[in-house]
Amino acid sequence: MAKNILFWTSPALVFLLSGLTKPGMVFNSANLTFLLIKVLCGIVISAAIAIIRSENKAASKMAGVFGCIVLFMILSFMRVLSPRMMHTCTTANAREMFLSKASLWYSAPFSLPADTGSSDPAEYHVFTYDHYLEESCAATLMCHYDEADYKTAVAGLENSYAFMSNLNASVGNDRFRVVRTDYESEDDLTRKSYLIVMQNDVTHDIAYILLYNPLDETCTLSEIIDRYCGWQYIRK
Repeated sequence: MAKNILFWTSPALVFLLSGLTKPGMVFNSANLTFLLIKVLCGIVISAAIAIIRSENKAASKMAGVFGCIVLFMILSFMRVLSPRMMHTCTTANAREMFLSKASLWYSAPFSLPADTGSSDPAEYHVFTYDHYLEESCAATLMCHYDEADYKTAVAGLENSYAFMSNLNASVGNDRFRVVRTDYESEDDLTRKSYLIVMQNDVTHDIAYILLYNPLDETCTLSEIIDRYCGWQYIRK
């Protein structure tokens, strides 16, 4: 009995653990669907092995194995189509890690203010959204200020960046604006990487979001914040 249980569960457990061991795996409906498909792939493999080991006629074995192969291919295709999301956060060397990512992703001249927080340590978040065969990734530097320093930091934003007037979004008290570069129009949100700045006048937070999004689609800023920046995990 124990051998039969181990036989049927081993491949499924291997597939499941391969998904659970990914750093930053978040538990939501999309990721749970992805893990379920991986488990089903393992069960199909067990079924194929059981058919091969059975005493059925060769023709029956061949038909059974062929059915398992087809089912496995369908599940594998579904696994590729299923989106996956990962989120990690650290306060160690947050500013340096964010600037390092900016040097790779952002082609326009870029700089951060010297003061990136005065109350709590700055946080460095990375959110990855895998869909089909492409990957979107957002790096966020979340800075926390006391009230007086926050006002100074907000004034510095207006002096440091030019914002696109037609691209704004809000999530609760968090207000998002897209930094404009010299070569784009006022409503352009189709390039592959951009800088988004968030400010919250209630909690006195400022966040710098670098988004690298090679996905071939055009979204509103609200959709980008919700889907590709992992804001619900940063603010949880």
